[in-house]
Amino acid sequence: MRAERSPSASLLRLCLLGLSATPAVAGPLEELGDGALAPECGSIRPSSAVTIGPPVLSDWPGTVAPSDLDVADDLSLWAVGPGGSTWRRPSPRTPWTELPGAGEADLHAVAALGSFGAWVVGDAGALLRWQEDSWVKRRSPGPRSTDLLDVDFLGQEWGVIGGAGGALYVTTNGGAKWKRLGRASEADVTVVEVASTQMVVAGRADGTVLAATWDGPGTRWVEREMSVTDGAGLRDLHALSQLYMVAVDDAGGVWSTQNGGKRWAPPLQGQAEDPVRSIVEIGREALAVHASGAVTSVAFTPDGARLVPIGVMPSIGPVEPVEVLRAVSGSDLVVAVTADGRLLSQGAFVWDEPGHPCGRPFEVQGRAALAAVREGDGWNTDGIDLTEDLPSASRAALAAAWLQDARAEHASVASFARFSLRLLALGAPSALVEDAQVAMGDEIRHARACFGLASRYAGVPLAAGPLPMAGAMAGGGDLAAVAVEVLREGAVGETLGALLAEEMRQRATDPQARAALEMIAADEARHAQMAWRFLRWAVDQGGEDLRARLAEAAEAALAEQLAVADALTGDTVPVGWAAHGRLRPSAQRRVSRRALHRVVKPCLDALLTRA
Repeated sequence: MRAERSPSASLLRLCLLGLSATPAVAGPLEELGDGALAPECGSIRPSSAVTIGPPVLSDWPGTVAPSDLDVADDLSLWAVGPGGSTWRRPSPRTPWTELPGAGEADLHAVAALGSFGAWVVGDAGALLRWQEDSWVKRRSPGPRSTDLLDVDFLGQEWGVIGGAGGALYVTTNGGAKWKRLGRASEADVTVVEVASTQMVVAGRADGTVLAATWDGPGTRWVEREMSVTDGAGLRDLHALSQLYMVAVDDAGGVWSTQNGGKRWAPPLQGQAEDPVRSIVEIGREALAVHASGAVTSVAFTPDGARLVPIGVMPSIGPVEPVEVLRAVSGSDLVVAVTADGRLLSQGAFVWDEPGHPCGRPFEVQGRAALAAVREGDGWNTDGIDLTEDLPSASRAALAAAWLQDARAEHASVASFARFSLRLLALGAPSALVEDAQVAMGDEIRHARACFGLASRYAGVPLAAGPLPMAGAMAGGGDLAAVAVEVLREGAVGETLGALLAEEMRQRATDPQARAALEMIAADEARHAQMAWRFLRWAVDQGGEDLRARLAEAAEAALAEQLAVADALTGDTVPVGWAAHGRLRPSAQRRVSRRALHRVVKPCLDALLTRA
């Protein structure tokens, strides 16, 4: 019995058949131009991605709203408030329990240590540690009359406390001994953070920041004073590293530095419309929680911190207006306190997005053009019902991933339409023009299927808006430029895409995702074969000059895609990721390297051989 071919062997045979097809003969060509290399298909580049689940509002069980709360690594929540009120919730699915014995002082901040308890600070030097099953009062490191305003701990040993009149104390041994920092300022320390086991930062009411670093026992603390906001107070501060820091002022503006505080970039225009209340960290991502409850991602640009929407889905806000006062985060949770004393909880998930089997990109002036997304049924034909009970963060992640695919496939419709016109401009044989027209219809079906899946996971019908077209038809008569573009985006990109889609199909168990991937894998294989057929025809027309040009471009394309594959090292994905048609980074790395070595390279060798 004859063994069934592997997907890579079948695709190799298909592409080699495309190269061996007898090309049509055209007349002599004009001298070749210097067309620039087109960028690679960015859709298969790995990246870190974050999704936010739908917000859930809940009433606070106590009679007085909390003044601060914190989430521990084990997802237990701790809260403090006026009159010595303290609360704990062991997990997001359990009720809050009031913890007695904290005294009567107003409490301002809590640092949760999970199973190791929590630290709490408040007025008149109140400093408490929860140990086992009760609050233990600790001696304040400063005068007992000093109000303590904020506390933060990293693990059990490293902690920092800030308070009125410039009070700032740090411990490296779990509170057994405290060291005074920042004696040069008497401004209230409003926010503190242990950035690492070598660095603490503190923000003050006068808009200044102190960063203190320590090299270990036997060394002294090195302090750096920074002026940030020209007098406006600071309500939040995060040091992402010793170079990158983000601060939030009392008005909700986000200040940032990328050089350790030598220069702080002021808030960009537009941030005052929905002021930021807190900066939280989930995995490697810094997120901004706004007064409206919206969550955006903090991105660094040469002009400072830029707040960008998370993913490409329409933003999901609370069902009713809220005003967030402060927010904290756990490993996969963002919790905010609202002005009316309620809690706003949102699931959050950060994962390594390995990319997807993109359609041929639609490049305009060197950048991939994509349509905006809007609600509507024009590109969604499969319905939006999802019967499986997936976590909200998984649904949001799957919706964002399939919507990314949908936009790429939608742009491929325009890419093949333009390719058809370029084939006519180059005098290509009718069979190639016909294939490009068929491929355009394939991409319409792909886009519909992907929009259908994205809508299904998002729970709302999603469709494509207008596609930017300005300058899209420039050029196209230069055979060398078109050939290099087809090599990178079609011969390499769609060959990879076909095998990645087939791998996704084999792993998927969800019927709708599996059916979409079966169609995409088969069609992308034919598109890859068409790309190799065009390159064979182009080499016969352009001769040795074009062959040399393609050899140079092929070497660069292989090196780039191997580097992309090797960069896929993370393997954290949401629940249900593979079952619903997505690949783990490790699987994409393996498939990509196999495709490059077993399919792309042999086809390139056959194309570029002088025979």
